[in-house]
Amino acid sequence: TEEEIPAVPYEEGKVVMSPGLASSGDRLRMRGIPVASAWRAQSGNERSFLLLGTPFDNPGQYLDPVGGGNDGVEPKLVAGLRITPGGIVVDIGGRGVDGLDFRLPVTATGIIAANGSNGGYDLKLEFGPPRASPEGNAEHYWTAALMPTPQLVTALGSRLRDGRELGAYTMRLSNHVGMDRNLEYPDDPAAYALDDVNHYLSYAAYGHMEFVHSFVSGGGIVPGRRTFPFHTGYDAFKDEAGMRTTDVAEADNRISGRITNLESFSSGKGIWEDYARISGALTLQATGIDASGEFKGVVDTASLSAFAEGGYKGNFYGPPAGLEAAGIWYLQDGVASTATADNLSIVGSFGAALVRDGGAYGVEVGPGDD
Repeated sequence: TEEEIPAVPYEEGKVVMSPGLASSGDRLRMRGIPVASAWRAQSGNERSFLLLGTPFDNPGQYLDPVGGGNDGVEPKLVAGLRITPGGIVVDIGGRGVDGLDFRLPVTATGIIAANGSNGGYDLKLEFGPPRASPEGNAEHYWTAALMPTPQLVTALGSRLRDGRELGAYTMRLSNHVGMDRNLEYPDDPAAYALDDVNHYLSYAAYGHMEFVHSFVSGGGIVPGRRTFPFHTGYDAFKDEAGMRTTDVAEADNRISGRITNLESFSSGKGIWEDYARISGALTLQATGIDASGEFKGVVDTASLSAFAEGGYKGNFYGPPAGLEAAGIWYLQDGVASTATADNLSIVGSFGAALVRDGGAYGVEVGPGDD
């Protein structure tokens, strides 16, 4: 439950990740929206993701519902992460959440019910040291297989792809918020990157966690990919006396922004390219910030032909004098009919840091730094 992974308020000296400093090691709530490739999104800011072909008003299929469930229990994904000297530990689960890892098949043709009424699992996933991003991103990267028990191997047999894995996790975690290239060596390609300055968050982080099923379809069990864009950190505000956003600023707190330079990775070419379906910037329309530092708004899709709706939400983290923000965003084609849907959904996560006098932001690492 969410109560078991509470929000952690910022305290002096605490860091999630910061160049040259060890993580403070608290378990921090992962906030975001789980999306599965075989599922579709229902309109509205609360974002309910439903299985393709099932009625939108079927509460038993909600991943991140507005409310309800077959037995009145909201089947909501709950997760938290802790950075350790050896890697990261993720606690993830919640009654009735979807995924082959949460609701393992009990037979070759049956699976635990969507509302968790006949079982289900909360998971503790321990990932070791990270690897470099295979796409060259400024992120920490992990991948690991989820292996079946001997009993499941016996029960499922040929339903397990290659007779081995139930699936595989991919975890991406970043606190990078920008790079200034400076270009002081335009005539020397070898020295071109020597004057680059990178900027990093300290009190927040953002990323994606994916689980890809390795299971043969049939019997009501459809393999797919669950993507969980998330943000996390030490909360800057809390809806209590002396800790509200209105205690450090005027009551009309607002946030807005833009997403620019979207690219897609070409596996065949091994390079990043401009994303053809979106040209120009995405506008994150201005929205309010509540007393606890949470915000939730609309991504403007008026100039987009492929996407009918979009949204973003996030939180503020860290000390008021050095605020950081992190969150998630999405675009959805909005076509309800599976017969005509292009299934064009995009999810992302982001981080941002307060710009100080002189233009500096976050923690800077550049020439002369280790």
